[in-house]
Amino acid sequence: MKKLAIILGVAFSATLLLSSCEQCSTCSYTTRFNGVDSTTTYPQECGNKSAIEDYETLVRTESAKNGGTVTCTEE
Repeated sequence: MKKLAIILGVAFSATLLLSSCEQCSTCSYTTRFNGVDSTTTYPQECGNKSAIEDYETLVRTESAKNGGTVTCTEE
């Protein structure tokens, strides 16, 4: 029983660590105006999964206002 508790404790700790790992993402969007492409690049954002999702949503929202195409790269 004691071994089971230790194994579960280790598994739980590993899950917490992996779920809070820091990720980084850089996003940009490209619009076309009078036949000319223009790219707006945002600074790299690093954080947990939720922070990265919020960042990418912000860029997608701004892009939608300007009719752009979004590209995000995760590092």
